[in-house]
Amino acid sequence: MKVIHSLFLSLILCMVFQTKGQQDLPVVSDFDVNQYMGHWYLFSSISSIVDFFCVCTQTNYTLDPTNSSKVNFDEYCNVHATWAPIVHSHSYAEIDPVENAKWTNVNPVVGTLAVRADYYIIDVDSNYQWALVGSRNRSNLYILTRTKSLSDDIYSAILAKAQSLGFDVSTVEKTNQSCDSSFLA
Repeated sequence: MKVIHSLFLSLILCMVFQTKGQQDLPVVSDFDVNQYMGHWYLFSSISSIVDFFCVCTQTNYTLDPTNSSKVNFDEYCNVHATWAPIVHSHSYAEIDPVENAKWTNVNPVVGTLAVRADYYIIDVDSNYQWALVGSRNRSNLYILTRTKSLSDDIYSAILAKAQSLGFDVSTVEKTNQSCDSSFLA
């Protein structure tokens, strides 16, 4: 158990120090938080350990009714295991008071201990049908969509923008969204 705690602490410290000194990411200047709320599919992302276990990842975003600068995240995915078919996680984001497309995602771990990460909305479709989200240290990148599909032309343009901002798009993988139905519809 001590090894797990040490590993976890090392991971957190690496995330914190990787962010320092990184050039800030531009975010959507005329971002409408209310239009962003609702159901999104994870279309693709820079793959992580979570992606190894999860398919059909979907998230529902809601403004906290008691705090307008807080967004609640409810994420669901299918797991590649018969004993745990659906996983649900809950976290929240704090909205930057000056640039409302800059969020700090807060994932509670135990008690008051939480992992904090950048959640910067870099680009969004004019009708809020897709979004490009990343972290300042360029290690996290997410392409979210309102439906399970996205045209190849739009997808290529989104990846080109991410690459121009310093993301390694060669590591981006599409999310398996072959599940029969939406968890959140």
